[in-house]
Amino acid sequence: VPVKTVAMTPTAATVMVAQAVQLTATPQDSTGAPLTGRAVTWVSSNAGVATVDGSGLVRGMAAGPTTITATSEGMSGTTAITTVNAPVASVTVSPAAPSMQVGQAMQLSATPKDVGGTALTGRVVTWASSNTGVATVNSSGLVTGVAAGSATITATSEGGSGTSALTVTNVPVASVTVSPAAPSVQVGQTVQLAATPKDAGGAALTGRVVTWASNNTGVATVNGTGLVTGVAAGSATITATSEGTNGTAALTVSVVPVASVTVTPATASIQAGQTVQLSATPKDAGGAALTGRVVTWASSATGVATVSGSGLVTGGAAGSATITATSEGQSGTAGVTVSIVPVASVTVTPATASISTGQTVQLTGTPKDASGTALTGRVVTWATSNAGVATVSGSGLVTGVAAGSATITATSEGKNGTAALTVTAVVTNPGTVADLAVAGVTDSSVTLSFTEVTDGTGQPASYDIRWAVGAIAWSSAADVTRGSCTVPVVGSTIGAKRSCTVLGLASVTGYQFQLIAFRGTLNVNAVFGGLSNVVSGTTTGTPVPVASVTVSPAPASVPVGQTVQLTATPRDANNNPLLGRVVTWVSSNTLVATVNGSGLVIGVATGSATITATSEGVTGTAVITVTVTAPPPPPPGGTLLQEGFDNANLAARGWYDGNPATISATEYHTGGGSLEARFLAGATNPSWGTFRHLFTPSPTLYVSFWVKYSTNWIGSGKLYHPHEFMILSDLDGDWDGLSNDYLTAYIEQVYQNGGVPHLALQDNKSINLGYGTPPTNLVGVTENRSVSGCNGIAEFAGVDAWSCFNGPPWYNNKEFHAAAVAFQPNPGPGYKSDWNHVEAYFQMNSVVGGIGQTDGIVRYWFNGALVIERTNVLFRTGAHPALQFKQIVIAPYIGDGSPVDQTVWYDDLTVATSKP
Repeated sequence: VPVKTVAMTPTAATVMVAQAVQLTATPQDSTGAPLTGRAVTWVSSNAGVATVDGSGLVRGMAAGPTTITATSEGMSGTTAITTVNAPVASVTVSPAAPSMQVGQAMQLSATPKDVGGTALTGRVVTWASSNTGVATVNSSGLVTGVAAGSATITATSEGGSGTSALTVTNVPVASVTVSPAAPSVQVGQTVQLAATPKDAGGAALTGRVVTWASNNTGVATVNGTGLVTGVAAGSATITATSEGTNGTAALTVSVVPVASVTVTPATASIQAGQTVQLSATPKDAGGAALTGRVVTWASSATGVATVSGSGLVTGGAAGSATITATSEGQSGTAGVTVSIVPVASVTVTPATASISTGQTVQLTGTPKDASGTALTGRVVTWATSNAGVATVSGSGLVTGVAAGSATITATSEGKNGTAALTVTAVVTNPGTVADLAVAGVTDSSVTLSFTEVTDGTGQPASYDIRWAVGAIAWSSAADVTRGSCTVPVVGSTIGAKRSCTVLGLASVTGYQFQLIAFRGTLNVNAVFGGLSNVVSGTTTGTPVPVASVTVSPAPASVPVGQTVQLTATPRDANNNPLLGRVVTWVSSNTLVATVNGSGLVIGVATGSATITATSEGVTGTAVITVTVTAPPPPPPGGTLLQEGFDNANLAARGWYDGNPATISATEYHTGGGSLEARFLAGATNPSWGTFRHLFTPSPTLYVSFWVKYSTNWIGSGKLYHPHEFMILSDLDGDWDGLSNDYLTAYIEQVYQNGGVPHLALQDNKSINLGYGTPPTNLVGVTENRSVSGCNGIAEFAGVDAWSCFNGPPWYNNKEFHAAAVAFQPNPGPGYKSDWNHVEAYFQMNSVVGGIGQTDGIVRYWFNGALVIERTNVLFRTGAHPALQFKQIVIAPYIGDGSPVDQTVWYDDLTVATSKP
């Protein structure tokens, strides 16, 4: 059916700019019935006023009329559209709260908006200021600052308005210029300064507040108007400040010049050594006195008279001198005549003095006149009555030479004065280190630091440094043998901070360290200070787990009531020993044998018990058999003990305090075995430790044994150790330690490219500490004393070396050496690796009238040849007149650790009261 008409809905409409209205076009047939599915096209007669899309949606573009036509199959319908502007609902001004300076301009903008907040363009805007005395605004919104203050700027469009709150501030002060910039004024005068505040462009600013200040009011002051007054000569900076900005002037204040100087009195007479006070008055050109001026003084003849900086003149020698006072280039003078005052007496101070040998004391000789007034400038000479006791220098410095008394005389112009001097001998011990510290650790080392001390003679001390795993006990701790802390550590500078490193330590292990300062040679003649503080350090690394525990000896036998020392060695998976691990001990049958925390087993009753050592959950065991064995009676006659070392059952023959012995079946002198002592590198003892045997007490003792050393034997490599055989006294207990006894005699050899026979005596428990810090010579003072270095200093005839130091406890000894090497380093007679015969004899000295006599004897034979003999030895004093020998100890010991793996064998031991 063809389209006859197009009906429009609505036929007329009004729309605002930017808004839209929907039109509907309905094609109809000739009867007016609507036709569906017909295509309709739309068009606007003025798209600048309104546009229409393909669906009939009309959008306002600009104010005005237009016709919208809808066409379908050649037939059209129209709607009249009127577009009108949207009304202004509000005006937004930006910025909303601006700030500006006086004289500056700022552009504001105004945006009219409809009721929905949409910006409206093309609207007329007018502008106004609420306070034109503060700011004005032109028709385009350009605001100009007039004066400091606030104003509201209003923009209006079609009845809608918006505002901006404006703040106007003054132009800031950027600089202050002070003039003149470098004024000068004399003290008491004034100068007027002016300050000009300026803006950043250098323009002067008026009406600004300016304050004034002086940085040195002692030189110049300034008032509130910039008037400066000179106070004293010097320089000052005058500062003018305006609104936090400063300007300065460098002011110089000068004094009124000196025109003349008057000295009073103009003439003076004094005696040598006496004084007179002169005064100088600087004056200006008008003769007025000027104060506060510097005056210097000079003498024309300082040998006659000197003058101090204050004008005090001192007579020096007879004669005349001119004293000149000068101030600012002007001078005045006074004539001084000096006459001599005779010396009437000489006073020496101090009048009495006491010093030690090697020390000094300064004496002063003062010549005086008849009234007792000191006279200066006189020649004083010095003399001593006994130069063997004390000397005196030309300046009166007295030096102690030897113990005794001397009179020191000072002489001046024939008059004398004296001082009585006493010189005493002094013994000074080395200092004590109190600041030992751990400075660093690695997985195998610890670095120590400490402050070096004196050795007691004014020289740097040397140091013995010891270490231990866990808690340290000085007497049993080992000397450091690896790294820069290796003993002895030689000192460098007293007071210097010293550091050194201990190497070869186990990882993840706690150690303690301690040191002692000494002078001399360790174990020969060393004198020691006190022990330092103890420090602890733990090496780094990851601990290796314990994989096994080895207990030795295993098995072992011990008589009832005696002991055997077990050793537990924790090991890793590769069977390497692990140091510093905790080991606990337990016995399976404490009725048969008990064990303490260090592995010492005590036989309780006959039977067997298993001793278990546990470390980190891993165990090792040793079976202990406890037996009852009575020690054999001593041989008849003078023989006290014989031992062939043919088997390891030493306990059955009265030996105790040792692990099962190591008996060699291949190295022996006679029979079928010998006692083998093998030192592993770094070890201090062989595996069996120590063996003891008691015998009938005797004041004389003969010891005979055969000994063989391995071909690589070098002993300790030092001038001391190893210990080999020791003999203890009857005052010492059966189990007493070997480093602190009433008497210990040593039989050993010191290896220095061959073995030198060596005998020694120690009596540490007999040291008398009641007469001051040892060494103290108590010979002839008291019999309650030691016979070695700490108390017996005068008894060293025939003694080759001696020691006294505080371990602690106090330790002292005296030593007797052969004159030459006996144990030869190369094959031939006396070769160390052949069996050699050693004999030693000790005979206690007599005690007469309660006093020990120096008639004791020590002897040493090597292969029958007498190589050591002393017949003036003191073993005992009247304090212990019945002291005898009672116990022999086999105790091979290298305190610093064996330098190599090396072995010694002993055989055919005889102990008797006399040499056969």
